[in-house]
Amino acid sequence: QRPKRLTIGYTTRTPDGADVQRRHGAAVEAVVGFLTELGHRCIPFSFPENFEIEAWYETLWVVDAIAEIKRHEKIRGRPPHPDELEPLTRLVLQEADALTALDLQQCRHRATAVARDLIDAQNRANLDLLVTPALATDPPEVGSLSARTGDTVDMQRWAQLGYGFAPFSAPFNLTGQPAAVCPLSWEHDEPPLGVQIVGRHRQDHVVLQVAQLIEEQLSTANRLPPISVASVT
Repeated sequence: QRPKRLTIGYTTRTPDGADVQRRHGAAVEAVVGFLTELGHRCIPFSFPENFEIEAWYETLWVVDAIAEIKRHEKIRGRPPHPDELEPLTRLVLQEADALTALDLQQCRHRATAVARDLIDAQNRANLDLLVTPALATDPPEVGSLSARTGDTVDMQRWAQLGYGFAPFSAPFNLTGQPAAVCPLSWEHDEPPLGVQIVGRHRQDHVVLQVAQLIEEQLSTANRLPPISVASVT
């Protein structure tokens, strides 16, 4: 089923206001052009001023990671041995020991405020959907996204590297909005491209409807490499 005429916001800037790599911005522009041709109203969108994922997000992530470790402790009936944990996970355990209930509560308050500001910005523009790049830059080389510096772990560096090329999912993890990443193109000798589609709460079906349109008309998701399961069956 095709969606009704929608008001769709779009951006080619990261949540903290930086320009994305040109080819990733061009992917958004291609999708916006396609959706405009279908009769949808597409308008520029800007993240709220001073929007930033800060240290409080790291704290929430640490607590979630610890909860998962504790769950596995119950399943296995023992705590993990040191050699069963990666250096980053050991650092997470150390950071968790220093957290207080007040620390966690303050982080949750900040996360709620940031999420509310982002949802309010979309509501003021009366958006049905938002289109962002899937990534801000091409992915870093294998092995470069590491938290290790010699025998130590630099969690801040790890977070900066990861958020630097992939800043668009975290904001909507906070708001809890339905979202989908749609693959777009696969140029020779270049990594695949994609865009992210974000919908209103409880409007998952609209996200899926538009994602299907993009996949049918613009995606190369059905393009197979020279060696694939399909090529040998």
